[in-house]
Amino acid sequence: EFLRRLEEKSPYDFVSSLAGNVHPIMIEGWGQTSFGEVWIVAPFQTNEKRTFIPFHKFDIESECMVPKSNFNQVPWQRGPFFDHDLSKSDAWRQIEVGQFRVKTADLERLGLCFPPGEGLVTSALKKTPFELRNVKKIAHSRSCTLRDVSWDIDKKKWAIKVDFIN
Repeated sequence: EFLRRLEEKSPYDFVSSLAGNVHPIMIEGWGQTSFGEVWIVAPFQTNEKRTFIPFHKFDIESECMVPKSNFNQVPWQRGPFFDHDLSKSDAWRQIEVGQFRVKTADLERLGLCFPPGEGLVTSALKKTPFELRNVKKIAHSRSCTLRDVSWDIDKKKWAIKVDFIN
C-alpha cells in the first residue's frame, strides 16, 4: 500500500524538497492509518502539500510550540479603536449599518478615534475610518465610519450609527 500511495497524486504527497531540512510545520490534525497513528502536517506559510508523519517520529511532540491562549485578547487591526461591549449578539459582524447606545463618557472616547481637531460631524462627513472592537474579545473588531450621533431621550444615552467597511 505504501508504494501504491507514493505513485498516486494526493493532498498528502510528501514534499521531498523539505526532507532533511528544519522547517516550521502546521499540524492540521491527526489520523489512523494501516501503519498506526499519524499527524497530518503541512509546511507553515507555504502552498506545499500535506503529509502524514507517524506519532513520535522526528520528536515532533517535544518540539511543538502551541499558543497559550485562543487569541481572543489579541488585537489584529491597527486602530484607532472604540471599545464597546458587543458580546450580546454577533449580528454586528454581518450587518452593513450598526447602531448602539453609549453614555456621555463613551462619546468622549469615540472622539479620540479621530485626528486632533476633527470633530464628530467632520469625521462623519469625511468618513474617517476607525475600528469598532468588542471590549470582551478585542480580537473581534470591524472597520467602520461614523454615520450619525443623536441623543436618545428615552434611554438617556447617545445613539451611535456606523457604516461597516467590508
